Amino acid sequence: MNAHPARNAVFIVVAGVGLAVAAALTVLLLLREPPTAVVKTIPGFDEVRTIQYSFTVKNERPDALSGSVLSLYAPVPDTSHQRVESITVSHEHQVRVDDVGNTVLDFLLPDLAPFESRIITVRARLSVSEISRPHAVDAIERYLASEPYVEIEHPALRRLAGAFSGREKADLAEAAYRWVVGYLQAEDFIEDDRGALWALENRRGDCTEFMYLYMALARLHGIPVRGVGGYVVSESQVVRSPGYHNWAEIHVDGAWHVVDPLRRVFMSQQADYIALRIIKPPENSLLGVSHRYAYQGRGLAVTMN
Repeated sequence: MNAHPARNAVFIVVAGVGLAVAAALTVLLLLREPPTAVVKTIPGFDEVRTIQYSFTVKNERPDALSGSVLSLYAPVPDTSHQRVESITVSHEHQVRVDDVGNTVLDFLLPDLAPFESRIITVRARLSVSEISRPHAVDAIERYLASEPYVEIEHPALRRLAGAFSGREKADLAEAAYRWVVGYLQAEDFIEDDRGALWALENRRGDCTEFMYLYMALARLHGIPVRGVGGYVVSESQVVRSPGYHNWAEIHVDGAWHVVDPLRRVFMSQQADYIALRIIKPPENSLLGVSHRYAYQGRGLAVTMN
């Protein structure tokens, strides 16, 4: 899914060649490991990945701005495929964590001078695994229930699920994946989240609709499934706004497994999927309807670099 303003926050263009060059140099320096560094992984995990992302905050007012807040997701600390080893952040912040491990960093911005800009950078080092590692889940029923955008009580979705009956759950999970892959037409993005029923009726969508339609079919067959947002990277890199992506994960044999119908991935390439957010209904989410970040402050503008 290509990120879009309506799903995240207001986007602006920050001018100034000097600022852009400085930011690029900072990225290169932060991602480079010292030549003598020894790369260590958490036992049971195969590789280390480093991702970095940054935001420019700007006071667009001709007077000083105080009391502004930028809130953004950090990588989920513990999943079947990743463990966060360390997070380095450029500015002071507070941390909030919810009941599924989602982590939000709150930056309480001191006074910003008129038209002042600052760059806030997050660098995360993670151990990742291609193989799904066991991961206990409390309240598994939440991943089987109806929720906004996963309308499993709707007759049309229930009729569709009936076409996949009479198989083992592992076979059902793959059959539903293959059906979604063949049924939906991919689009670059859809401005608002639409959900499983909309995707079924319109036969198109971006990664979010592919995810929700698959989630509905899996839950209707008793397969616990959750939506996840983050980035797909095969190596350490700086991640940017257009790369943000949503996929599903099914809980089978005690572990979470990646299912990404848009990218044609079924329980493979799992070390490449870096989770920043376990998707929850907006009323229970740390950032409400925002997918990646949110901010407060009259006259404050925020752009993901």
